[in-house]
Amino acid sequence: MFKIALFVGIVAAMFNSNLGQVAVACLPGGVCPSPATCNQATQECFMPGSTCTDANASCATWVPNGFCSSTYYTAAQKKQYCAKSCKLC
Repeated sequence: MFKIALFVGIVAAMFNSNLGQVAVACLPGGVCPSPATCNQATQECFMPGSTCTDANASCATWVPNGFCSSTYYTAAQKKQYCAKSCKLC
């Protein structure tokens, strides 16, 4: 019980509407504290209503050319530049 309460406290502290989305790992089984939901693709909890955007205008070109599925780029890079287009949020 203590671990869950601690997790909920950490998540509440990390989600800040002024910062937009801040990712926190889902608990085993894809569980996140309410009202956050678990993105099954990234195994990260996100608050509903958080803004999901692409930071780079070139995503429209990069995604059809394999940016999201490429192993050359890290998950962090994909999320940083094309989070919406790569469906990472």
